Amino acid sequence: MRNSIHARSRLAAGFRRRWAIPLGAAAAVLTIAGCGAASTGKIVAPSATKRANWLTVAKAHRPLDLVGPRADGSLDLAAGGRLERLKPNGQTQPFAPGYVSPGGEEPYIALSPGGSFGNGTVYALRLTSGRGVVAVSAGGRVRRFATLKAPGLIDGIAFDQTGGFGHKLLVTIGNGARTTVDAIDGSGAVTTITRNAPRAEGGIAVAPSSFGNFAGDLIFPDETSGKLFAVTPDGRSALVAVSGLPHGGDIGVESEGFVPTADAVSCSAAGCHVRFVATGPKVAHAEGHIAFR
Repeated sequence: MRNSIHARSRLAAGFRRRWAIPLGAAAAVLTIAGCGAASTGKIVAPSATKRANWLTVAKAHRPLDLVGPRADGSLDLAAGGRLERLKPNGQTQPFAPGYVSPGGEEPYIALSPGGSFGNGTVYALRLTSGRGVVAVSAGGRVRRFATLKAPGLIDGIAFDQTGGFGHKLLVTIGNGARTTVDAIDGSGAVTTITRNAPRAEGGIAVAPSSFGNFAGDLIFPDETSGKLFAVTPDGRSALVAVSGLPHGGDIGVESEGFVPTADAVSCSAAGCHVRFVATGPKVAHAEGHIAFR
């Protein structure tokens, strides 16, 4: 089985590619990706014994985010302001033609786990003109879902599938050095978890129950410092790990995802450990979620 990490690359005429990293199987851990080339700074994270390889799996116009998989193994792809399905064979097909990116450069997406959020529904950040979240049903119908009032850039979205946050949809809103974390239930009602989390941007994810002292917490990266932070369901913040990757604007870690492997960041009761597992193409600019199939 091939698990895939997605990367956004800056190429001529706005064309971007995706790559995949084959990974082995072991306990659930967090995989992260840094933006920019390794040449922008020194990597100090300890290296894995065996490095992963990057492979081209599909071509897409301005890919932004990737979530899933669905029951058939396909992934949902936000690219060029539209939504597409990425099939297991690498082919893409349009999905929800009524959806057009609702403003902003980075309207990240999340795939519903079901329940009150709907089977197969995709949720996307709405960055302008009624800031909040939109829902795109499995049949392609688009509707406004929730309104977010906290000031700043809405820059992260993920479902809580562990349960500490009540299985709600979590959204982060960055405002300078502080981040607001909001939780949204299936009816679109918004509850604020904290207004004082550390700076965050890009892919966010809720840790599974096997993630040591941070099990069930919201985990997110900070590209400016290269650090990974956690927010508990009661709003407390803590440092998870220092990535050991180059950091700074559009350089540091912005992309993450939990995977059943022994790579990258692993946490137990004794603490968290970081391992460097791959160097991607120098043109890669990885943001949003890391999706695995």
